[in-house]
Amino acid sequence: MAEGIIAKTMEEAPLIPETPAPQNEEEKFQAWIKSTPWHDEFTKEWGEAPDLNTKDYDYRKAFKAGIVPSRDKYDTGPNPRTGAAAPEGGRYHWSSAVPETGEMLKSDEHPTAWMEYFMRATGGVEPEPLVRAPSKSEAEFFQTNKNVGGMADFDSGKIVLNPYSTLTAKEKAAVAQNEYTRLMMRKLDVVPEFEITPEQQKAFADYGGGDTAAIKETITARIISGDPSALNVTREQVVAAEKIKEKIEASRGE
Repeated sequence: MAEGIIAKTMEEAPLIPETPAPQNEEEKFQAWIKSTPWHDEFTKEWGEAPDLNTKDYDYRKAFKAGIVPSRDKYDTGPNPRTGAAAPEGGRYHWSSAVPETGEMLKSDEHPTAWMEYFMRATGGVEPEPLVRAPSKSEAEFFQTNKNVGGMADFDSGKIVLNPYSTLTAKEKAAVAQNEYTRLMMRKLDVVPEFEITPEQQKAFADYGGGDTAAIKETITARIISGDPSALNVTREQVVAAEKIKEKIEASRGE
């Protein structure tokens, strides 16, 4: 008798609906990314959910590659919109590329895509500590001289990139590498020793106020970064640049 009552009660009881499991890759992606602490942090800080369809970053490719966001120790400034402080340890950020293949996840238009190319070119040098924002006067100069990609500030030892430049991410990385090399040459007190060709003398006549040492520095830096604006370089210049590059790389291990 009791068994019959129990069976009848179970038949009459309303069924509790179950949350359907994701059926396809997009549903799996959406469920996964919305469960990440990055998504929660972003939504709380900005007051809106992140755009998962942005052209700046391929979140779906990151999902398929098994990439998860991690805290960026350099992103500790206040929120530019609200002024809110960054979480302890920095905000969550995503990898610029797939580690195993090197395939970029950031688009060329992403504001920090150039950093990935810079790190590849310099053997892993982190660009964040080397870069500072332009001052008001520098920003005014850059705005009217968009052809100038950036500059090295020898007083602060920092790279200053032109925020108004239309250079590609790879070109920005090359500019940053040029200025990084110039900063390191000054820091290590390395003076390039080679002859400047007539073609280079004409092209760089106004560079650094015509200072020969400054012209040699920029030619060296451009050779190291593969910048074609170094023009037709000589064997002597290439050998000198290679030796300076080795000194810079060796100094990072000291």
